[in-house]
Amino acid sequence: MTRLSLLLFLAACGELKGGPDGGRDGGDPLWAEGALELGAESPDGGALFPLPAEVQATPGAQGGFHVPMLYRVTAPAMPGVLFEHRVTRGRDGALVSKGSRTMNLDPVAAGESWTSPGAIIIFICPTPVGVNVVGEELNFEVTATKSGELLGKASGRSTFRCAPNDGFCASICSG
Repeated sequence: MTRLSLLLFLAACGELKGGPDGGRDGGDPLWAEGALELGAESPDGGALFPLPAEVQATPGAQGGFHVPMLYRVTAPAMPGVLFEHRVTRGRDGALVSKGSRTMNLDPVAAGESWTSPGAIIIFICPTPVGVNVVGEELNFEVTATKSGELLGKASGRSTFRCAPNDGFCASICSG
C-alpha cells in the first residue's frame, strides 16, 4: 500500500479515541461534567458514596474476588446505555479488569438521579499473571455511551485490600 493510499484509508476510517476499552469514545461527553458518578456501595446496601481510600475484596460465587460499585446518572431517561469499566493499577497502568453492561436509564422525578439497580460487580481477582493488586492503588474508570456517542465519564482511585488473615485472597490477588 502506498503512503497516499494508507493516508486515505486512515482518513476514511475516522479517528479512534480511547474509551475504557481502547475503542472510540466520540470526543467530548454529551452529558455535563459530573452527570455520571462512580461510587462504592454503602455497607447497608444500596446507597452510593464516593470511593473510599480503601476497598476490600468481596468473595464471589466462583471463588474469585470483586469490588461492588454503583453508577449514578443525573441526565434524562434513556434506554440502552452501554457502561464500560476499566480498572488499572495506579503505579504502572497494568490492566486489572475490564467489562461492560447495557442498562436502561429509567425516568426519575425532577431533581432526582438514576442509580444502577444493584451493585455492579467489578471482577478483580484472580489477577493476570504478574499483576499484584493487594495494597495497590487502583484506578477505576467508567464511560457511558449510546450508539458510539460518548455520554459521560467518571473515575476514582482506591487501594485494594484483602480481609485480614485471608491467605486465599492474598494468593490469587498477587499475580
